[in-house]
Amino acid sequence: MKIHGIIGFLVILAGLAVGLEKWEWVTVALTIGLVVGAELINSSIEELANVVRDENKLGYETTRKVRDVAAGAVLVTAIIAGIVGILIFW
Repeated sequence: MKIHGIIGFLVILAGLAVGLEKWEWVTVALTIGLVVGAELINSSIEELANVVRDENKLGYETTRKVRDVAAGAVLVTAIIAGIVGILIFW
């Protein structure tokens, strides 16, 4: 989450430096919000997986797939955000 926050902050600074248009700011804000939202959902899923695992005395491997899928969703969102950033700033 820290890395995405830092990158989002740097994107905002870059947007101020190059003078983005209004529609570009809307796109940047939505994209940053999507990545942060995906991170929050991922954190929620991981925490829920921890509770289920611990209450049922299961091994880590039992909840690994759900963690991997949630992390994969964040990765896909971050890649799309990168593509949007390239399209706006290039």
